[in-house]
Amino acid sequence: MGRGIRTSAAFAAAALVLAACGGGSDDDNGGSSSSGSGSAAEADRSATLRYASSTAPPGLDPHGSITAGLNGSQYIFPVYDRLTMLGTPDDPNASEVSPMLAESWEYSDDGLQFTLQLREDVTFHDGSPVNAEAVKASLERAKRSTFQAGAALNRVESIEAVDEYTVQLNLSAPDATLPAALATGSGAVLNPAVINDPGVDLNLEVPPEAGSGPYVVSAFEPGVSVTFDRAEGEYWDPEAGQLAQIEIVGVAEATTRISGLQAGDYDMIFLASLQVAEGERLAANGQFTNLTAVSRTPTAIFIKPDSPELGDQAVRAALAQAVDREGIGEGALNGSCDPIDQLYPEGMLGHDEDYENPYAYDPDAAQAALEEAGAADLSFGIVYPAGGTQDTITTALQGGLDEIGVTLEGQGVPPAESITVFNQQGFPAATNAIPGEVDPALFTTSAIFSRTPLAADDAELVALADEARAELDPDARAELYQQINERVMEQAILIPICTAQFGYAGAGDIVGLDRLGLTYAAAADFRYVGRS
Repeated sequence: MGRGIRTSAAFAAAALVLAACGGGSDDDNGGSSSSGSGSAAEADRSATLRYASSTAPPGLDPHGSITAGLNGSQYIFPVYDRLTMLGTPDDPNASEVSPMLAESWEYSDDGLQFTLQLREDVTFHDGSPVNAEAVKASLERAKRSTFQAGAALNRVESIEAVDEYTVQLNLSAPDATLPAALATGSGAVLNPAVINDPGVDLNLEVPPEAGSGPYVVSAFEPGVSVTFDRAEGEYWDPEAGQLAQIEIVGVAEATTRISGLQAGDYDMIFLASLQVAEGERLAANGQFTNLTAVSRTPTAIFIKPDSPELGDQAVRAALAQAVDREGIGEGALNGSCDPIDQLYPEGMLGHDEDYENPYAYDPDAAQAALEEAGAADLSFGIVYPAGGTQDTITTALQGGLDEIGVTLEGQGVPPAESITVFNQQGFPAATNAIPGEVDPALFTTSAIFSRTPLAADDAELVALADEARAELDPDARAELYQQINERVMEQAILIPICTAQFGYAGAGDIVGLDRLGLTYAAAADFRYVGRS
């Protein structure tokens, strides 16, 4: 017998992917306070919604670069159903994975086959069936991607359509990340007719027949905005698609988003950490609704272990001791960034409630350690995304390190360029956020191997990551990720600082805001959101 789940069970797939840290509590799902709850039955299906995001849609290819990540998923989830679903329909931000196009899935006893049983009642918007052949074509396309969508499937050797609604993935090694990976762009299912059309570039246009999701793209200006209209016909999930139209506009300036909401230019806006209190104030008068969410996107100092300035582990450890997490989160960010002293945030497999960071805040000890390491006059450059939370954090870091004689030379760059600049230019450090994920293997890749490629030279870290990805038992897997955390913290390859709160403010007639998805990734999935 294989190891698997059925939809009648209360997500036994969590045993394959996630810890028993569970979903459903406010701490786990990211929603610390909200208003605007309501059922789909209350929604006005002719209503529209204009949302001002902090980022603009760069493209709409689910297997592309930026849109494959969870933050970019807000632009592709309305159009493309995935094989699995992040969270649950009642709680889209829960720390688990649920069925979507796949009703069930299971691993073989040796973990080298992963078999999915598909729903049989789903069609693309041209009426063609979402069947095993369509899934096979989509997964093969995703696997060819040189971006995140392909990396998540790099243990898939081949894909078979066993019968009309059964798909088998043959693996080079067991891969416990698959249920979670197939809930992202990697698992988005595209119409084979679109895949096989060489004239279609999904980063420029999305034909109505491309997906099977509750919406179709009616207008798209890359880098500016995208408009979704509810697809014609009956959708297989009656709770989804409550709005007649959704427009997502990229508005970088927080003050512009807030003033636009007050002026009626937008129906809902995203609020970064420093604007969370403003959302609560707007909701206090009853005119607007508000949601405050704790993300799973910690901000950290990323370090190149082989840089001349920070190549010595003793120097990196001293820097870790000099970071005042409480002061930054509570002071510089006005309580909108919760201190974190380990790699994995609360609610994720690998988080250890009993963990004690070996480099707790102690500026005197940090200064003494730097002197002992011959780095009393340490000076180094750090790059960060300009104009946002990391800008404020870097300024606070500069002040704190200056007190122990360390000169931090910060350089802000456009947010979309910050990681590229760090990896390709001579900066030994970067202040940036780890992209929110559900599965710890995907999170580890984002936090360590994608952001600091030289971590791949740490043989112990690489071996632990490979072993953890292949481990299907949740308890054993949790222990491995705790070992990864201990290794990363001990070597101070990365210094976590705090996990930001985000907010959303909107018109008072918005319903289902408590079912807004992707909030832990600083994004918004309006699948179950409507207006009364």
